[in-house]
Amino acid sequence: MLTQQGALRYLNDPALADLLKLLAGFPLAIQVVLGNLPRQNPDEVLAALRAGNVDLDQGDPQDKTTSILGCIDYAFSNLAPAWQKLLLCLAPFASVLYVLGLSAYSAALQRQPGLAELPFADWDKLLQEAAQRGLLGPHPQFEGFLSLQPVLPFFLRSCLKDPAQAQMKTAVEEAFREHYYRLAGELYQLMKSKQPQEKQIGQVFTGLEYENLYTALQLALTAKTSILNPYAALFYYLDAIHDDTGGLALGVAVLDKLNDYPAKVLQGRLGSELVSVVDSIANRHLKLKHFADAEASYRKELDIYENSLEPGEELRGGTIAGIWHQLGAVAQGQRQWEQADDNYHKALAIFIEFNDRHAQGIIYFQLGTMSEMRQQRAEAGNYYLQALTIFAEYQDEHCLGITLRNLAHLWQTGVVPDLSQRVAEVLGMSAEDVAAQFAT
Repeated sequence: MLTQQGALRYLNDPALADLLKLLAGFPLAIQVVLGNLPRQNPDEVLAALRAGNVDLDQGDPQDKTTSILGCIDYAFSNLAPAWQKLLLCLAPFASVLYVLGLSAYSAALQRQPGLAELPFADWDKLLQEAAQRGLLGPHPQFEGFLSLQPVLPFFLRSCLKDPAQAQMKTAVEEAFREHYYRLAGELYQLMKSKQPQEKQIGQVFTGLEYENLYTALQLALTAKTSILNPYAALFYYLDAIHDDTGGLALGVAVLDKLNDYPAKVLQGRLGSELVSVVDSIANRHLKLKHFADAEASYRKELDIYENSLEPGEELRGGTIAGIWHQLGAVAQGQRQWEQADDNYHKALAIFIEFNDRHAQGIIYFQLGTMSEMRQQRAEAGNYYLQALTIFAEYQDEHCLGITLRNLAHLWQTGVVPDLSQRVAEVLGMSAEDVAAQFAT
């Protein structure tokens, strides 16, 4: 089928993979939607599908075997008017619907003008009717989720594009955005949890809800309002599955739209959201070793903090120092030793000024790794010992372990002969015990 639809030339295009995932293997949807690839690229087709653009459907609307709209219009038109309006509330959804979340979504809908009187108590009956018509069904893997056939949200969105439905479209989208803003915050907190089970649940749910969260993000950008929760959830998820390229693409696309926000709006809380997006882009460039782009992004972030926003002393102590730290890593990655040393020491000076001892330890450790890369082993030992002292104060077992491994490597070179004695003084151990550990 891909050959027939002229899609083979896009096989390595990530947008085609996203498009096929959204179509979920439904033959009619694939036939109609991919039929647009000879004249549109996958990104354009994907955007049209998400928007419910009727131009995507080239079939005869009277023929339900060639037209997405024709496939569902008959069933929709035979529903009671109140049920038609209720079903239209599912227009923003894509791919899946979490049934247990319908009560919270219904509450958001009821807060919108013109929607409060809809028969929300009929959701179960309406979903059963839609399932009988093949428009949705149980998710093959996860209980509590319904899989939506791609034709359903496409059709519903095309209905809401009618000017007569403008008021309802606005109300539904605002309710959806509000509902998913709250859900995105919950998923983000789960993914950040230190409990492995909660972290896993957060990642699985975010993966399932990815398209819905993405829609909520786009609606927030269109409304020029906060994108904090949906962006954080999506970006953290991509980070968790190690999709650095996808995370970078998401950040760049969001930043492009944030730059269209009114300047006055970005002076307030939303300005900090813009900076967080710039920071996420910079971090992704650094992970991908796009050093020039990473430096440009970090310096843009620094410029915003120092000239556009008005950070308090505490913010300056943490955030700006952190940016100098990252700029040190960028320079170190390019073996620009003097520049890296200067950037690290700028960060260190701020951390010392604000008495952030643990952050000082991180910088000392980084200076140690850089000195070791430069074959300056005695200097590296001194930096590692300063880091070790701080990590011991904080009983940070993770950082202690990493620092001790690096010190052991230095000790094994024999370049710093008194290293075991100095480590012993920091840890309150005997030099012999430290040397025995270092030797293993």
